[in-house]
Amino acid sequence: MKLITNQKSLKTIIRNIIGILLVLSIIPPLTVGVLNVFVLLPAFFGLILLAFPLISKLVHHTGGKNEKKILRLFISLVIIAVLLIGTELICIWTNAVRQSSPADAVVIVLGAQVKNSRPTLILSQRIHAAADYLAAHPDAVCIASGGQGSDEDISEAQCIRDTLINDCNINPGRIYLEDTSVSTTENLKNSAGIIAKMNLSRNVVLVTDGFHMFRAKFLTSREGLTPFAYPAQTDRRLVFYLYVRELFGIPKSLLLDR
Repeated sequence: MKLITNQKSLKTIIRNIIGILLVLSIIPPLTVGVLNVFVLLPAFFGLILLAFPLISKLVHHTGGKNEKKILRLFISLVIIAVLLIGTELICIWTNAVRQSSPADAVVIVLGAQVKNSRPTLILSQRIHAAADYLAAHPDAVCIASGGQGSDEDISEAQCIRDTLINDCNINPGRIYLEDTSVSTTENLKNSAGIIAKMNLSRNVVLVTDGFHMFRAKFLTSREGLTPFAYPAQTDRRLVFYLYVRELFGIPKSLLLDR
């Protein structure tokens, strides 16, 4: 009896610790001014874990038969979620490694948010990763990709180009502009159009964050291009939030984006 009580106490402690950590996960992205549904989602699940005893009592009052059905449904959903998330994480991690690329490969820098005409942390890391590659491969050309959002002063592509030229000393003649896209799918579709129009190599070096590389490579291959990964570093304060967002982004791209 004492052992059962100790096990229940341990489960409660573990559940509460996980719940508190999920609620606190909102803090790192807030320190860099990021707040959206994907930041709030883990905190929401954390609150559910912390309120689990109250939820359990409410379910219990619905009656024994319904309680068992709800419990089975909950367990089934948890198992499915764990399998899907595990599969996605394996895909992300195995594709987030830098690859050697052919000498004629075209660099595609995927856009991210711009604030006050300057790159945000995510975009800045991508730009500097691209600059490193372009410096090491002086014959390579680059496509700066990303349109202008309603909350942005300039297009993401323009910001990438300006920063490469002004901060990284990259020759402007090496940079093509793709400034009409509003999603990763359009980034790559429009970039493929530039490659075809300018008769460039269909081997491409993708510069984006590691968490984003699997989806980017999949969408690139669908455009008839051969992708090679060159992931940028991701700010640690944003890693958890960005993984949460990407876990939703992958099935969306696989099932809906065309």
